[in-house]
Amino acid sequence: MAGWIGSLTLRARLFILGACAAAAVLVLTIVTIVLMGGINSKISSASTARHQAQLIDGAYQAWLTNDGQNNAYVAAIALHSKGSAALAQGAWQNAVAGYNTARTDLIKLRATLTSPAELAQLSKLQQALAGYNSLSVAMHNAGQAGNAARANTIQSADNTAVSNALVSGFTKGTTMLGRSETSSQASAMSSANSATTIVLIVAVVALPLLLLIVITTIRSIVRGVKRVDERITSLSEDVEHQLKPGIEALAGGDFTVRLQVDRTAAQIDRDDELGEILRRAEQMSEAIFACYDSYNQGAERLRDTLQRVSGSAGQVLAASTQMAATSDESGRATGEIAQAIGGIAQGAERQVMIVEEARRAAAEVERAVNETASTAEQTAAVAHDAREVAQQGVSAAEQAT
Repeated sequence: MAGWIGSLTLRARLFILGACAAAAVLVLTIVTIVLMGGINSKISSASTARHQAQLIDGAYQAWLTNDGQNNAYVAAIALHSKGSAALAQGAWQNAVAGYNTARTDLIKLRATLTSPAELAQLSKLQQALAGYNSLSVAMHNAGQAGNAARANTIQSADNTAVSNALVSGFTKGTTMLGRSETSSQASAMSSANSATTIVLIVAVVALPLLLLIVITTIRSIVRGVKRVDERITSLSEDVEHQLKPGIEALAGGDFTVRLQVDRTAAQIDRDDELGEILRRAEQMSEAIFACYDSYNQGAERLRDTLQRVSGSAGQVLAASTQMAATSDESGRATGEIAQAIGGIAQGAERQVMIVEEARRAAAEVERAVNETASTAEQTAAVAHDAREVAQQGVSAAEQAT
């Protein structure tokens, strides 16, 4: 049964559980309604029997009143006193009221009877009551006629047989209806006991079955939820203990951490909603494992890249060192060239100054020649000076070159 229930979806199991509970409640309700209907019928019969017993007892008591007031009437008219007429009239009215009550109760009783034997007995009783009433009317008429002796004879002798018949009829009727009442009450009690027994039997059969279905369903659901919780907890712990530290190490520049992947898949033997959740959890775990693989591959590529970059940086450092040395030598050579160029510039500057002095001297010579032709000695002296200056300029030019 557990395997069959386990193959159902949660919705189907809950539906079956609700249907079983509803069926159990429905069965108990129907059984209760049916049994209560029977019990109510029995109770109604017992109530009717009790009412019938009350009616016949009331009719009997009313007839006894009728008979007693008839005797009082006979006694009152026999007194022949001033107050006896009023007593006789009151007694007669009470007797008539007793008869009417007895007659009415018997009519009501007939409307409630269904048994032929009870109806036959009631007919005899009504006939006897009618005969007794006829004698009572005759007795009253005799009393009204002033024949007290005749009235006494009718009441004491003529109605004896009818009175005995009434007593016997009321006794039989009371006994018969009493047995009916007792039987109805016993039947009602029996029906109540039977109903209680049947309800208990149905409850004893249905409730354990319903309880078994409830327990089986709950256990199946709890097991499924526990497996889902264990799987999700395992994935959460794996992420917490591996992926998170790996990412933190990667952020800190440590590319040596490698994530371990456990690809052991969970066994899924459920086709319900919890099984679907387990399958989704497995899909999530596959996605996480794919992240692990991507992380490991990315970290490995980064390590290779850093190694290549480190080698290239060493080569660049060596080349930079050599270039720095070459730059120092070139700087020294450049300094020497600058010094030489500075010397040449200084020599050229001196040459220019000498040439300018020679030009000025030549101008002076020309001016002197033009102004004083007569002063030969001065001219000779100036020419001598000019010649010396020219020789110094030539020497300076030669030194500069």
